[in-house]
Formats: sequence, C-alpha cells, structure tokens
Amino acid sequence: MKNLIVSWDSYSWIKFCSGMVARNPEDYKVMIIYSDDEAPLLSCKELCKEAIYAQRRHDLFSVGKSLGIKHISNLNYDSIQDFSSIIANIQINIMLQKPMNIFYQNKKILNSLFNEISKFNIPTYSFGINLNDVECLEVELTTEELENKNKLKSMLIGVNDKFYLSGYPKTEKFFKL
Repeated sequence: MKNLIVSWDSYSWIKFCSGMVARNPEDYKVMIIYSDDEAPLLSCKELCKEAIYAQRRHDLFSVGKSLGIKHISNLNYDSIQDFSSIIANIQINIMLQKPMNIFYQNKKILNSLFNEISKFNIPTYSFGINLNDVECLEVELTTEELENKNKLKSMLIGVNDKFYLSGYPKTEKFFKL
C-alpha cells in the first residue's frame, strides 16, 4: 500500500479524496476512526444504532467497490475518550503497512494525533480545509473524473448532513501541515 487515508467519519474522505483515489485505487487504503452510528440518517431519523451503522457500512462497501478500493476499515471508536488507544492503533497500522503518504481529515483530534505520528517521517497531508501559505498538493480532476465523483453521492444513503452531498470540489487539495 502506498497511501493511507485516515478519516474521522465515514463520508469526508469521499468528498475530498475520491477523485485522487479513483485514479489508482490499488494504491490506497482507507481507515475510518469513529463508529459513526449515533447521528441519525437524513432520510430516516428513527433507526437504531445498529441499523445506522449497517447502512453506513453498506455505503462504504458500495463506494469502495465502485472506486476499486480493496481495503476500507473502521476502527469503530465511539468517542475521543480513548485517545491513547486511537494513537496506538493508528501507529501500529502505520508500522505494519508502511505507507509512503498519509492523507488525514482536518479535525482537531486528528491534527494532534498526526503531530504525535510525525516521528515516522512519512509525508502527511490534511484534507477538508483551505489554507494560504502552506505547501499544498493539488489534484485537478477532469470533467469526467468530477462526474464520476459526483455519481458516488447516489450511494451515500446513510449521510447525516447535507454537507456530504454538495460542493464536491473539482480540485482536491491536501495541505502539508
């Protein structure tokens, strides 16, 4: 595996990274940290945690299959209270898989986590933000790539926020922090 994508939730990586991933899906593994089973679905507010999790797992399977990703995992942490366990789990995954690059969701907890992980000397990039004066890796999508990325939205049945269904960028930006 060449690249590891770490996302706190089930859907952010799709919005911000799926165009890049679609170019060479065999080079990526996606790791989701949060179990993401408590926020209700936009389309159905009355489901239990197990049904919500099952729907989001199905969404990830569908997107992964469509993109051609062979490895999407969810560490299923249900809170940030076990921060040291999250750090240890990700560090073990990094040591075993030896990725050449890490792309992670810009979220306070993950930013501090990757400050801890920086000792591995692996280039790390944050997605889901826009910064000036910071080294940025840009992936410009073709019209066809953007159309394919937008088609993934139809597979996102379990979303809990319209944010995940709109504003898919034509240029995916990854900031070296």
